[in-house]
Amino acid sequence: MPMFIGEASGARVLAVSQGLHSVGTDHQGDVTTWDLAPAGEMGDCVFRSVGVSFTATNGWSIGVTVYVDGQSLGETAFGGDGATENGQAQVFVKRRGTRIAVRVRTLSRTGSFALSNIQCSYQSMRMWP
Repeated sequence: MPMFIGEASGARVLAVSQGLHSVGTDHQGDVTTWDLAPAGEMGDCVFRSVGVSFTATNGWSIGVTVYVDGQSLGETAFGGDGATENGQAQVFVKRRGTRIAVRVRTLSRTGSFALSNIQCSYQSMRMWP
């Protein structure tokens, strides 16, 4: 008897152990991180910047949205049109808060795009507990 799993925030049902199938080649990526609270759940930080590293081929365009304490700071767009590129995108945050999360999405691409890392820089002001 086959086993099925459902997507938590979507409408897909997937069959377990059936392999992967692609229904097309023009897929766009959309990744949102979990909240990071580096000083604890009631601590306080000054978030300085967010860095995104990736590998892309041909043309690409990405949008990076930073959320501090659940509030969006707006999307910043980056793009390139060169050959294989080990790219980095940095968004300056300059905001005080407890939590930070990041959304990275491809706006367009003509080649492959592989996300490597998402990280942030911050200065702890008050640790909890």
